[in-house]
Amino acid sequence: MSTISVSTTTTTAFKITTDTTGTLVFQTGASPTTAVTFDGSQNVGIGFTPSSGWQTYRKAVQIGASGANINAYSNAGDTNQILLAGQGYADSSGVWKYTVTNGNAVGLFGTTNGAFTWSTASSGTAGNTISFTQIMTLDASGNLNIGTTSSDIAGGGTTTRVSANNGTGYAATNVNTGTATYSVYQLGNNNSANRAGVALFGASYTSAGLYRQDGVYLYSGGAGGVTLAAEQAQPIYFATNNTERMRLDSSGNLGLGTTSPSFDDGTGMQISRTGTATYRATNTSNSISLEMKATNALVAVSSRGSYPLIFETNGTERMRVNAGAPILCLSGGSTSATGTGIAFPATQSSSSDANTLDDYEEGSWTPSLRDGGTNRNPTYSDGPSGTYVKIGRFVFVRWGFKLTNKGAGSGSGEIQIHGLPFTPTNTGSYQEENVSVSTGILNTAANAARARMVVSTSAYLFGRVADNADTIWTYADLTNTSWIIGEVCYIATA
Repeated sequence: MSTISVSTTTTTAFKITTDTTGTLVFQTGASPTTAVTFDGSQNVGIGFTPSSGWQTYRKAVQIGASGANINAYSNAGDTNQILLAGQGYADSSGVWKYTVTNGNAVGLFGTTNGAFTWSTASSGTAGNTISFTQIMTLDASGNLNIGTTSSDIAGGGTTTRVSANNGTGYAATNVNTGTATYSVYQLGNNNSANRAGVALFGASYTSAGLYRQDGVYLYSGGAGGVTLAAEQAQPIYFATNNTERMRLDSSGNLGLGTTSPSFDDGTGMQISRTGTATYRATNTSNSISLEMKATNALVAVSSRGSYPLIFETNGTERMRVNAGAPILCLSGGSTSATGTGIAFPATQSSSSDANTLDDYEEGSWTPSLRDGGTNRNPTYSDGPSGTYVKIGRFVFVRWGFKLTNKGAGSGSGEIQIHGLPFTPTNTGSYQEENVSVSTGILNTAANAARARMVVSTSAYLFGRVADNADTIWTYADLTNTSWIIGEVCYIATA
């Protein structure tokens, strides 16, 4: 039988000692119930008998029916730790064992050398080994690792890392409701503007600007903007309604409606869909849209609205389709032409390519009757007037007039008609065309039947009347009531 002694010392106000080894028990109540137990290894049980066989150098306080405990391991030159356990104990080999069989999972929290760990285990049978899984670690550097025991995030520094085999992640949930409710996960550095994050706005949130009810907002407050990157040779995907809508592949091709955008030369954007595929760029200031679309039967490029469709190279307009009329207007051509056709520039820009049509023009010209190059100032009852059509270098001209007086001081020089709209080229021989005349137009009826005009390289027409020889058709052959109607085709210098 043990003897209990109560005494004091110079440093202790109340001291209880026993004269034998064993367990010290404190009981309470009329029918005594054990309240606190001290075993011979200095382990304490409050409402629980301390587990036997605790690991050497580990001291514990076990509490309650399941033996939840706080325990400490301390030994000179060894790793020191403090642990909190929902139940269980560490045996002499340091192996954790269940203290009770109650169907409840077990939790373990501890600190070792400045780091904190959180572990869990399923329920088990008293005395069996507990297999803890470490689910979270706060290391001595301040890195928080969830589902993993270490951090290896690029760039170093203090990090939070979440890792799991299936579907576990980081969740920030706002359980409140209201028009201003949102949840946000934000990263930041010591500069208040250097921050980035993602925000989720509540189903009742009052939308304002880019903050949309029941929507997600990805943001950056730093001057460097936002970089969305796939660091391996893999695409970046964009999806809505659980369906991929767009991807940027590892070659830089952008595909809308296709999972494999491809181009024969370089990179680009591909739009694919069943039916009509459309690209539209719109200026909302004045409702101008450029639209390109492909259907099952056609490919179309259009300007939506009352605006021309302009084609440029190197920042310079080369061609346009006018807005008010189906006119294809080449650079320098009329932008106000009506009807249908091709508008060439007023000043021809000649092409060196023999197969290129570089000019078309219609217009009028005024023929001027001359006596061997001298203007006798004749008067007319009709005209003089003329028209022309120029296609490339070919010029087709028509003219007509009727005299009332061929002018004073008439000579016998060759008849010339000046004022051709374009300078003829020198082909090495005459370019001739019949001239419509009327019997009696000339003084000699025989000459009238053989009259013709010849094109001069000096940009005028001159008269000839012989069948096989160059007999001059003279100004003296004209009467005061003569009329001449003619047409000729010649090649212009440009």
